[in-house]
Amino acid sequence: MTTPFPLATMRAPALYVAGFVDRESDGEVVPFTFRLPCPPLWEGRQPGAWAAERRARRAYFATLDAMRTGVVDQTESTKLDRLLKDLRSRGAASAVGHFRTVMDFVRRLGGEPVIPSPPAPLDAVVITAPPPAAGGVRPDELAERYRWALDWLTTRRFLVSKELRVEWRVRRVTPRRGTRAIPNPDRE
Repeated sequence: MTTPFPLATMRAPALYVAGFVDRESDGEVVPFTFRLPCPPLWEGRQPGAWAAERRARRAYFATLDAMRTGVVDQTESTKLDRLLKDLRSRGAASAVGHFRTVMDFVRRLGGEPVIPSPPAPLDAVVITAPPPAAGGVRPDELAERYRWALDWLTTRRFLVSKELRVEWRVRRVTPRRGTRAIPNPDRE
Protein backbone atom coordinates (compact mmCIF):
# COMPACT_ATOMS: atom_id res chain seq x y z
CA MET A 1 0.00 0.00 0.00
CA THR A 2 1.34 3.43 -0.86
CA THR A 3 0.65 6.62 1.03
CA PRO A 4 -0.92 9.60 -0.72
CA PHE A 5 1.96 11.75 0.60
CA PRO A 6 5.62 11.57 -0.42
CA LEU A 7 7.93 10.43 2.36
CA ALA A 8 9.70 13.79 2.37
CA THR A 9 6.56 15.42 3.79
CA MET A 10 6.35 12.99 6.73
CA ARG A 11 7.96 14.63 9.73
CA ALA A 12 9.28 13.26 12.97
CA PRO A 13 7.72 14.54 16.21
CA ALA A 14 9.05 17.98 17.04
CA LEU A 15 8.72 20.90 19.40
CA TYR A 16 7.68 24.14 17.74
CA VAL A 17 9.01 27.17 19.62
CA ALA A 18 7.66 30.67 19.00
CA GLY A 19 8.56 33.97 20.57
CA PHE A 20 9.17 37.60 19.65
CA VAL A 21 12.44 39.52 19.21
CA ASP A 22 13.37 43.10 18.43
CA ARG A 23 14.62 43.31 14.85
CA GLU A 24 18.13 44.79 14.94
CA SER A 25 17.72 46.98 11.85
CA ASP A 26 14.70 49.01 12.99
CA GLY A 27 13.79 47.77 16.48
CA GLU A 28 10.41 46.43 15.33
CA VAL A 29 9.13 43.41 17.27
CA VAL A 30 8.95 40.41 14.93
CA PRO A 31 8.09 36.73 15.40
CA PHE A 32 10.96 34.29 15.98
CA THR A 33 10.11 30.63 15.43
CA PHE A 34 12.03 27.39 15.06
CA ARG A 35 11.58 23.64 15.31
CA LEU A 36 13.50 21.19 17.53
CA PRO A 37 13.49 17.39 17.35
CA CYS A 38 11.88 15.81 20.39
CA PRO A 39 14.17 14.20 22.95
CA PRO A 40 13.74 10.45 23.43
CA LEU A 41 11.28 9.29 26.07
CA TRP A 42 13.01 7.53 28.98
CA GLU A 43 9.96 6.60 31.06
CA GLY A 44 10.23 3.55 33.31
CA ARG A 45 13.94 3.12 32.76
CA GLN A 46 15.98 0.54 34.62
CA PRO A 47 18.83 1.77 36.86
CA GLY A 48 21.34 0.26 34.40
CA ALA A 49 19.95 2.50 31.64
CA TRP A 50 20.97 5.73 33.36
CA ALA A 51 24.35 5.71 31.62
CA ALA A 52 22.62 5.29 28.26
CA GLU A 53 20.27 8.14 29.17
CA ARG A 54 23.24 10.44 29.91
CA ARG A 55 24.80 9.46 26.58
CA ALA A 56 21.50 10.09 24.77
CA ARG A 57 21.22 13.53 26.41
CA ARG A 58 24.73 14.34 25.20
CA ALA A 59 23.80 13.15 21.69
CA TYR A 60 20.65 15.30 21.79
CA PHE A 61 22.66 18.38 22.75
CA ALA A 62 25.25 17.61 20.03
CA THR A 63 22.44 17.32 17.47
CA LEU A 64 20.90 20.64 18.49
CA ASP A 65 24.36 22.27 18.52
CA ALA A 66 24.92 21.02 14.97
CA MET A 67 21.59 22.56 13.95
CA ARG A 68 22.57 25.86 15.62
CA THR A 69 26.09 26.10 14.18
CA GLY A 70 25.70 24.25 10.87
CA VAL A 71 28.71 22.08 11.77
CA VAL A 72 28.56 18.44 12.91
CA ASP A 73 31.23 17.55 15.48
CA GLN A 74 32.79 14.32 14.19
CA THR A 75 33.67 13.12 17.72
CA GLU A 76 30.06 13.50 18.85
CA SER A 77 28.85 11.84 15.65
CA THR A 78 31.06 8.82 16.35
CA LYS A 79 29.78 8.64 19.94
CA LEU A 80 26.22 8.73 18.60
CA ASP A 81 26.98 5.76 16.33
CA ARG A 82 28.36 3.78 19.30
CA LEU A 83 25.31 4.66 21.40
CA LEU A 84 22.99 3.44 18.65
CA LYS A 85 24.80 0.09 18.60
CA ASP A 86 24.53 -0.21 22.40
CA LEU A 87 20.84 0.65 22.82
CA ARG A 88 18.55 -2.32 23.41
CA SER A 89 15.22 -0.52 23.49
CA ARG A 90 13.73 -0.17 20.02
CA GLY A 91 11.84 2.96 21.01
CA ALA A 92 14.95 4.69 22.36
CA ALA A 93 17.02 3.52 19.37
CA SER A 94 14.42 4.93 16.99
CA ALA A 95 14.37 8.33 18.73
CA VAL A 96 18.16 8.50 19.00
CA GLY A 97 18.47 7.25 15.42
CA HIS A 98 16.56 10.34 14.34
CA PHE A 99 19.48 12.41 15.66
CA ARG A 100 21.66 10.67 13.03
CA THR A 101 19.18 11.73 10.33
CA VAL A 102 19.25 15.33 11.58
CA MET A 103 23.06 15.37 11.65
CA ASP A 104 23.17 14.03 8.09
CA PHE A 105 20.77 16.78 7.04
CA VAL A 106 23.01 19.43 8.65
CA ARG A 107 26.03 18.00 6.81
CA ARG A 108 24.21 18.24 3.48
CA LEU A 109 23.53 21.94 4.09
CA GLY A 110 27.27 22.59 4.06
CA GLY A 111 27.71 24.85 7.07
CA GLU A 112 24.39 26.68 7.07
CA PRO A 113 22.73 26.84 10.51
CA VAL A 114 19.27 25.28 10.64
CA ILE A 115 18.25 27.17 13.78
CA PRO A 116 19.15 30.86 13.85
CA SER A 117 20.21 32.26 17.22
CA PRO A 118 18.02 35.03 18.58
CA PRO A 119 19.65 38.44 19.06
CA ALA A 120 18.80 38.22 22.79
CA PRO A 121 17.39 35.44 24.99
CA LEU A 122 13.61 35.19 24.80
CA ASP A 123 11.71 35.78 28.05
CA ALA A 124 8.38 34.40 26.84
CA VAL A 125 7.71 31.54 24.40
CA VAL A 126 4.92 29.31 23.20
CA ILE A 127 6.05 25.70 22.82
CA THR A 128 3.82 23.37 20.86
CA ALA A 129 4.49 19.71 21.61
CA PRO A 130 3.24 16.53 19.93
CA PRO A 131 0.36 14.77 21.67
CA PRO A 132 1.73 12.38 24.31
CA ALA A 133 1.23 8.66 23.84
CA ALA A 134 0.75 8.35 27.59
CA GLY A 135 0.82 10.75 30.47
CA GLY A 136 -0.70 14.11 31.04
CA VAL A 137 -0.67 17.40 29.24
CA ARG A 138 -0.42 19.74 32.21
CA PRO A 139 2.29 22.39 31.79
CA ASP A 140 4.46 20.93 34.58
CA GLU A 141 4.24 17.45 33.00
CA LEU A 142 5.19 18.81 29.56
CA ALA A 143 8.06 20.82 31.07
CA GLU A 144 9.38 17.64 32.71
CA ARG A 145 8.92 15.55 29.56
CA TYR A 146 10.82 18.11 27.45
CA ARG A 147 13.37 19.09 30.12
CA TRP A 148 16.33 18.34 27.82
CA ALA A 149 15.06 20.79 25.20
CA LEU A 150 14.46 23.50 27.81
CA ASP A 151 17.92 22.93 29.30
CA TRP A 152 19.56 23.23 25.87
CA LEU A 153 17.59 26.37 25.03
CA THR A 154 18.62 27.97 28.32
CA THR A 155 22.30 27.00 28.21
CA ARG A 156 22.63 28.21 24.60
CA ARG A 157 20.98 31.55 25.49
CA PHE A 158 17.84 31.07 23.43
CA LEU A 159 15.78 31.51 26.61
CA VAL A 160 16.34 33.51 29.79
CA SER A 161 17.16 31.42 32.83
CA LYS A 162 15.06 33.45 35.32
CA GLU A 163 11.46 34.58 35.04
CA LEU A 164 10.87 32.63 31.84
CA ARG A 165 7.22 32.44 30.78
CA VAL A 166 6.35 29.31 28.82
CA GLU A 167 2.93 28.62 27.39
CA TRP A 168 2.61 24.94 26.52
CA ARG A 169 0.31 23.76 23.77
CA VAL A 170 -0.32 20.27 22.50
CA ARG A 171 -0.50 19.87 18.76
CA ARG A 172 -3.83 18.65 17.55
CA VAL A 173 -3.79 15.30 15.81
CA THR A 174 -5.01 15.52 12.24
CA PRO A 175 -6.87 12.37 11.22
CA ARG A 176 -6.00 10.56 8.01
CA ARG A 177 -8.05 11.39 5.00
CA GLY A 178 -11.31 9.46 4.94
CA THR A 179 -11.42 8.89 8.72
CA ARG A 180 -12.98 10.78 11.58
CA ALA A 181 -10.95 11.74 14.63
CA ILE A 182 -13.81 11.16 17.10
CA PRO A 183 -16.77 8.93 16.31
CA ASN A 184 -20.06 10.77 16.52
CA PRO A 185 -22.82 8.39 17.71
CA ASP A 186 -25.55 10.81 16.52
CA ARG A 187 -24.40 10.45 12.92
CA GLU A 188 -24.13 6.68 12.87
